[in-house]
Amino acid sequence: FGLEGDYSRDKLNVLLLEELHRLENAFDVYLRKQVEMTPRYPECARELLRDIIMRDMPNEEDYQTELSVLSFNYTGPKEMQLCDVDDTVSYVNIHGRLDEGIIIGIDGKGLMTNANVLPFTKTYRLMAKGGPRYNEVLPGDVSLIKFFGHSLSSADYSYFQAIFDAVDLYGGDACLAFYYRRYANKSDLEVRTDMMKRVTDLLSIYGETLDNIDHGNNLIHKLLLEGRLSIESI
Repeated sequence: FGLEGDYSRDKLNVLLLEELHRLENAFDVYLRKQVEMTPRYPECARELLRDIIMRDMPNEEDYQTELSVLSFNYTGPKEMQLCDVDDTVSYVNIHGRLDEGIIIGIDGKGLMTNANVLPFTKTYRLMAKGGPRYNEVLPGDVSLIKFFGHSLSSADYSYFQAIFDAVDLYGGDACLAFYYRRYANKSDLEVRTDMMKRVTDLLSIYGETLDNIDHGNNLIHKLLLEGRLSIESI
């Protein structure tokens, strides 16, 4: 591995981290080429984001709304003005942006005390970059959290847990809306069924972290009864 027989765990970690940076740089170059080859990408991204934002938007005469977007992509607008929204939408690329340094790493849950693994966690690397400000991610009282285009996998579970904790998902009023679109040759039923499974897995895992075991076991049931959980096609 380029250590020339002078092996130590510390030197191996340094070498692996250098290789990770090479991978990130190569992926950055690849994505930039893909964006250049897809001229309508920015326009389509803005249209989709606008559709997601305007879905279930409250009447502006009755409510003052604050909006923020937490993106797990490396592309997309930093901020955008929408004709139906007065304020600028706060747009945060949590793992970095093209040409500004991107982060590829593993979830830090349960690994933050492992010195060998720590530098490869998203948590550590995000902290090293300074991280976003709180009001960029969770502005004011959060009443509705929308999800789209995320696998909801364990790779980013720490983010979901932190957000759910912040809004007191079980005892609070925040609603969750999961959106999906058909893709490839999948039917609407197939895509919806897959999304339902992912949502169930995510909320079930989160329920296990609640202090009250009974609350964890009936979290999904409670959200449904209170009309705070929906899965919709967009």
